[in-house]
Amino acid sequence: MEEQLSNTQTNAAPALPEPEEIIVDSRFSARVLEGFIWTTFLILCTFSVWVSASATINLRGETIRYAAEQAAWLGMGAIVMVIARKLPYNILMIIGKFGFILALGTLGITYALGDEVNGAVRSVRILGISIHTFEFVKLFTFFYVANYLGSKKTEITNFRTGILPLITRIGIICLGIAFSNVSTALLIGTVCVFMLLVGGMKISHFLGLSGAIIALLTLLMLITSLTINYTNQCKKNGSVPMSAATKIEAFCYKSRLATVASRLGLTERDLSKEKNVL
Repeated sequence: MEEQLSNTQTNAAPALPEPEEIIVDSRFSARVLEGFIWTTFLILCTFSVWVSASATINLRGETIRYAAEQAAWLGMGAIVMVIARKLPYNILMIIGKFGFILALGTLGITYALGDEVNGAVRSVRILGISIHTFEFVKLFTFFYVANYLGSKKTEITNFRTGILPLITRIGIICLGIAFSNVSTALLIGTVCVFMLLVGGMKISHFLGLSGAIIALLTLLMLITSLTINYTNQCKKNGSVPMSAATKIEAFCYKSRLATVASRLGLTERDLSKEKNVL
C-alpha cells in the first residue's frame, strides 16, 4: 500500500510555481496622470493667450494689454487649481452634498444683486470686480451630480427612482440660468447627462435624454431664426413687427440664442444689440 502511494506521488505532475505578484506603484501612476493634466492645462493656456492676442491684433497698442490680462486670469485659475487639489476630500463631499442648495442660492443672489446688461443678469460686482456667478452655479451643479452618483450607485439604473429626481433638479438649475444664458444652461445639462452615463445609467436612458436635448436645441434655434429673420425683414420693408415677435427677439439676444444662431449661419448678426452682452 505504501509502495502504491509513493508511486502515485512520484507520477503526479509537479506543482506549478506560484504566480509572481505584480506590484503597481500607484504613486508613480498618480504622478504621471497629474503631469499629463498640468501639461494639457499649460498647452490650453498658451493657446488661449495666443488666440486672445490674435483677436486684438488690429487694435493698436491693445494686443499686449489684452494678452497680459488673459495671462493674469489664467494664472489666478492655476492658483485656484492648486488650492482645490490640496482641499481634503471631506470638504468636497460637503460641497457636493449641498451643491443643489448652493447652486440655487447663487442664482438667487445673482438675480437679486447682479448687474443688468441688455436685460440679462449674469454677474455680481464685488469690490469693483465683476464676478461671473454662473461659473459657480456650474461648479456646484457638477459637484452635486458627482456626489449623487456616488451615493446612488444601485439606483442609477432605475429611471423613476434614480434618474428622474436628479434630472428634475438639474432642469430647475438650467431653467434658472436659461433666462439669461441659454448656451450655459445647455452646456450644464449636456455635461450632467454624460456624467450620468459614466455613473452607470442605461444606454437607452442616455439616448433618450440626449435626444431630448438635441430636440430642445433644434426647437430653440428654429424659433430664434424665424423670429429674427422676420423682424429683420420687417425693418427692411419699413413695417412694424408683431409685439410678440419683438419680445421673443429681445429674449433671444438677452439669452445669447441670437449669437449662437448667427454663428450657425441661421440669422444675420446685429452687433448693435450684442455689444453690451457679457
